[in-house]
Amino acid sequence: MRLIKGQIAVSGSIAYAAQQPWILNATLRENILFGQLFSSKRYYEAVYCCGLHDDIATLPGGDQTELSEQGINLSGGQKQRISLARALYADKDLYLLDDPLSAVDSQVGRHIFQHCIKGALKDKSILLVTHQLQYLEECDSIIYMRDGTIVEQGTHDELMKKDSEYASLIRLLPSNENLKQDTSNFNDNTEIYIPAHDYKKSSVLSSATDLYCSEGQLSTEEKTESGSISYNTYVGYIEAAGGFIVCALVLVWFLIQSATAAFSKYWLSVWLSEGDGNHTFESIPEPEAVADIQEYKLPSITNHPDIEFFQLVYGLSVAAMLVASLILGYLFTKTSLRASSSLHDKMLQKVFRSPMHFFDTTPTGRILNVFTHDTDEVDTNVPMTMVSLLQKISAVLFALLIVMVVYYWFVIPLLLLGALFFFLQKMFKVTMRDLKRFENISRSPIFSHVRATAQGLSTIRAFQKQDDFFDRFTQLVDQHTSPCYLYYCSMRWLGIRMDFLCLLIALITSLFVIFFRDDVNPAFSALALVLVLQLSNMYQFIVRLGCDLEAKFTSVERIQTYAEELDLEAAPVIEKTRPSPDWPTRGRISFNDVKLRYRPSLPLALNGLTFSIEPQEKIGIVGKTGSGKSSLGAALFRVVELTSGSIVIDGINIDELGLEDLRSRMSAIPQDPVLFQGTVRYNLDPLNEFEDEILWKVLSEVDMKSKISSLEGGLEAYIVEGGNNFSVGEKQLLCMARALLHQSKVVLLDEATASLDSETDKIIQKVLREVFSNSTVLIIAHRLTTVANCDRVMVLSEGKVVEFDQPTLLLANPKSHFSQLMAMSRSSINL
Repeated sequence: MRLIKGQIAVSGSIAYAAQQPWILNATLRENILFGQLFSSKRYYEAVYCCGLHDDIATLPGGDQTELSEQGINLSGGQKQRISLARALYADKDLYLLDDPLSAVDSQVGRHIFQHCIKGALKDKSILLVTHQLQYLEECDSIIYMRDGTIVEQGTHDELMKKDSEYASLIRLLPSNENLKQDTSNFNDNTEIYIPAHDYKKSSVLSSATDLYCSEGQLSTEEKTESGSISYNTYVGYIEAAGGFIVCALVLVWFLIQSATAAFSKYWLSVWLSEGDGNHTFESIPEPEAVADIQEYKLPSITNHPDIEFFQLVYGLSVAAMLVASLILGYLFTKTSLRASSSLHDKMLQKVFRSPMHFFDTTPTGRILNVFTHDTDEVDTNVPMTMVSLLQKISAVLFALLIVMVVYYWFVIPLLLLGALFFFLQKMFKVTMRDLKRFENISRSPIFSHVRATAQGLSTIRAFQKQDDFFDRFTQLVDQHTSPCYLYYCSMRWLGIRMDFLCLLIALITSLFVIFFRDDVNPAFSALALVLVLQLSNMYQFIVRLGCDLEAKFTSVERIQTYAEELDLEAAPVIEKTRPSPDWPTRGRISFNDVKLRYRPSLPLALNGLTFSIEPQEKIGIVGKTGSGKSSLGAALFRVVELTSGSIVIDGINIDELGLEDLRSRMSAIPQDPVLFQGTVRYNLDPLNEFEDEILWKVLSEVDMKSKISSLEGGLEAYIVEGGNNFSVGEKQLLCMARALLHQSKVVLLDEATASLDSETDKIIQKVLREVFSNSTVLIIAHRLTTVANCDRVMVLSEGKVVEFDQPTLLLANPKSHFSQLMAMSRSSINL
């Protein structure tokens, strides 16, 4: 942000934990070390104080497990704790912690506050931004802000005595003196399991290939073909262009265009050879045979009695060449555009319908590389190279035909030359093709690095890591330009040798013309000489263009890999089992022994869930981080297919439905709010189904009407990429407004209020009770006060239901899991 007025003075180094954690595509350990030397004591302390020891023990590769970009394979709480551990390990003077406890459960939150913020960082200056009001009493000073200004400042006791806004906010917290906070689960002697590792300097920017380990590997190696471009690749391109008949028609027009061009040249030679009709060039006497050379006049073609005929034929041949060129240009443009569009659309549909594990294991840069560079190659460079190659080949065929007419015996050395060029092309194309493949693959890490840098720019700057990321960028560019440089060097190597052969052919042709000048009409000799010189150059271009085209077809090969080999989710629509238009009518949900794992090599995320939810019930779902709460939502929306078991909604097994029918009938407000670049209206109602009054109504219900009204344009106000002109809480409210529009019978909220203050959270709970009074609502939350008023509360642990009952009954039992979780979240503030 830009400072407009005033001054900011900072003394000492800074560590920063962002509200939305930034996770690199690197191992868990490298994410924490962030380029610093490995110190065993400091590292283990950071892991333990941030509550990561249990998580590391369950990961397949321990702390050497590879994390996906933005931590897609982690829960929100795990990402926050890794970000906090990174800041703690950095050992800086000043710590800026932006709501670091919003996505963790109360037990883990208390552990982090006691052991990290009050323990390991006790001698550091900490600026803690938080909605977790229960920790404020233990802070040295409190700054209460509203609308970008400081309203109150002081200690907790001082602000409570003022009995103003801060005190009113604190009184919103529930209290229960009979529930005692229990922190006995945590002690300084807790054993931490972390796989042993040698002391070494961490490279925060090491490439994904450096991060693979036998058990912790996540990203898959980018598939690289070997050998010649397969026949199926060419067939696929032809079919995308319209089929063999259409492509054959284009080839015919190439021949027609070249034939008309060759005929116009041939006819011009015939015309010149005719002279004035009485004297041909062959009848011109030798200079010594002419008595008065100055008085002798050469025969002029303008005096030919049939000049109009020659002009007409020549003009028609040129006109035919122009018409053929126009038709060829139109046909080739249409077919090449159809091919590139068809391949792109097919690939796009496959990627859109790919299951989540594809995005978990495929770096974004790799996908961007195919959709940008490879698509551009197919759009522009492949057609341009192909049209040049086909033009040269067809021109060579007709040039050879004319040469055969003039110097039929000269075809033999030309064919030998063609065979030599073909041999060079056969030998050389292997190098060109493989270098192009290396170039394509080496571009993907650059895209990933630039994207990751842009997303984590605030963290990078806070930790003063700009130089490291710049150095890594230059390293990746060097790795990419190496095959590019070798590619063009190889082209030049081939060009020099073919230039030499072309000059040799030109010399031989010139000698033939000189030695046999008496046997052939000079006009035809000139034509033959020109064509042979052109042939030698065209041979060279054909070889170079052929190698280049096959190299560029590696982009077609990569696109077809995505378009044909990606696994797909279930069908969007299954006609035989389509539900009625108003399904679900009630919202009754049954889970029957549901088991789910994200990938075959991973443990079960849900392990035998069995429960039923009645229509219109409001269900709170709680549990420790990684207990399976978000996985339950993934199973409900079939983001990940079940390993076994079934889920039934209003009597229909959702496994029998098409994904479009299933997902369009329910609403979800995700843990990580998503806003798209565009207007507020577009983000709320992308299909323009609702009137402005309804949009303003839902904005008012989520307490965002005043915010949107204050923006220039109102509903037409522009939202930048990622919604970065809104806070995380505001983005969550807009996502909730989007869900309110559809009034679905089944609604899932996954930590939708984690970034909201307690007062706004209460407003949202009221909206859920009133607006969704006829809907079944599942509320996943770490903030237990959010689910305290639900009809029932489900407590999950290790993918299993350990409790499921009314919150009052669970709280009445001090030994219940929910009661113990609530005890950890109760405020210790003396009101």
